[in-house]
Amino acid sequence: MTLGTGPGALESLYSQAVTPSQPTSATAQLALLQSLLQQRQQKQPGGGKGPGGGKGPGGGGGGQPKSGDAARLINIAHRQIGDPYVWGDTGPAGFDCSGLVDFSLKKVGVHVPGRLTANGLMNWTHSVSKHQLSPGDLVFFNYGRLGAGQADHVGIYKGGGKMIAASSSAGHVQVQPVDWSAFIGGGAIPHL
Repeated sequence: MTLGTGPGALESLYSQAVTPSQPTSATAQLALLQSLLQQRQQKQPGGGKGPGGGKGPGGGGGGQPKSGDAARLINIAHRQIGDPYVWGDTGPAGFDCSGLVDFSLKKVGVHVPGRLTANGLMNWTHSVSKHQLSPGDLVFFNYGRLGAGQADHVGIYKGGGKMIAASSSAGHVQVQPVDWSAFIGGGAIPHL
């Protein structure tokens, strides 16, 4: 069975799955279409439950990055996995959480107005809810080191409820689940 992606793909999927000799109820047809669409999504890059796809725990957005630059941002941050956490550092030998974001954004060519903290990055980005998050957006957290509503940690949303961040508790850059209990907002990066 061919899984198309262009206009008319849904009709094509249906026609390939149901023949006139197979009478089916509307409920069965709907179930079949849903199954076929799920198979199609899993075969496409970023689809299904793999990296960059699907809805994460707590309802975070998933899917594919909004742009090629967003995908590059994720790839640049991903290459830093394992690098040590160093408070106040912007790489390349070590990073703190906002330093990893700063380094990755500069490598993509996004101008950041100075060296911003997690809270500064939250104020600089365009606010998005957890349901609107796309891979390449920033995710902000409050762990009580600053006042209520202020970000004291930031990561780069990877999709599927995961992020890339320089973690002080882990001591290095890593992929980790988004901590929805401390999440205070997402941020779309200007011009990305």
